[in-house]
Amino acid sequence: SVKSFNNHWGVPLTLARRPQGTHRAIFEIGMSTPGEIAPRAHMVRPHCAIVTKIAGVHLEGLGSVSGVAEEKAGIFAGLEAGGAAILPAEDDFLALLKTRAQEAVSDVEILTFGTETGADARVLDYQRDGHAALARISVLGSDVSLRLQAGGVHWAINAAAALLASVSTARLSAEEAAEALSGFAPPPGRGQVERLLLPGGGTATLVDDSYNANPTSMRVALEALAKRPAKRRLVALGEMGELGQEASKLHAELYKAVMDSGAEIAFLAGAEMRSLSTVLPGTIQQHFEVKASDLLNYVKDMLCDGDTLLIKGSNASGMVGLADALRQWSANTDSDVMESGVEHAAKGM
Repeated sequence: SVKSFNNHWGVPLTLARRPQGTHRAIFEIGMSTPGEIAPRAHMVRPHCAIVTKIAGVHLEGLGSVSGVAEEKAGIFAGLEAGGAAILPAEDDFLALLKTRAQEAVSDVEILTFGTETGADARVLDYQRDGHAALARISVLGSDVSLRLQAGGVHWAINAAAALLASVSTARLSAEEAAEALSGFAPPPGRGQVERLLLPGGGTATLVDDSYNANPTSMRVALEALAKRPAKRRLVALGEMGELGQEASKLHAELYKAVMDSGAEIAFLAGAEMRSLSTVLPGTIQQHFEVKASDLLNYVKDMLCDGDTLLIKGSNASGMVGLADALRQWSANTDSDVMESGVEHAAKGM
């Protein structure tokens, strides 16, 4: 799918735009309120349906995590006869997802992925190497290795699901699938790692995860930050949307994840982030603003050589704009350095 073409507009557009002679296609089907996934699944009629995780997202529309699970299970409504349901092995709602898949398709093939023994695709090992990582994954009994230009074991778990789908449905070998996926890097705003040139000299690392956020993905991103090598770790967090009446509580509960990340400075944006701001300990320096754009000067003033900065928030929080502004700032610095070098070269001639 292009970007987030996963709703009542995006799914039919993706279907209509398939090139003639397409043999395989991958669709994302999303939701924010009940009853959205099943109609889209009937349009797509997948041979393989993957549920990556059940988490507390879109609670404003779906009411509870159980409501999220029931809505995501709607993907099985369009599953073709004999199709595969690929499910997260360690998820609390695994049994429910299995039941819903079997109710929808009597001869469904149930496959699982994760880190536990018994999963059909299992992450055996995950080792970071600078900005990249090496994952070793067992896929239906075949062990393969691949490099991922992404931090956090959750990327390796997602890779296990992708390999399992490729082997079980696309009929590739595990080795072919791993070779094709090796080198994967997340798209902009989904955990992309970049270098920022600083005006005073040196560089900082930007982890741009600004496209979306929920309590689970926030914690996962903060856990991954804790494992990144850095002189200092900084976080810029925007408020999480569509959390309903529990929003303030869910924001405040991020305090431990922020502390465990090793962040020394926290830049917080959005009204709901006040709840987190009030419970963070004084050992973490913080700057709070209602608008993400108002954090820019604080971030620029505080970044130093060797720092790693994580930016994350719901799309509506404006953290994408903060990441883009820092990129432009870095690009301007690069231009200034290049012009200065040309000037010095000219003087030496």
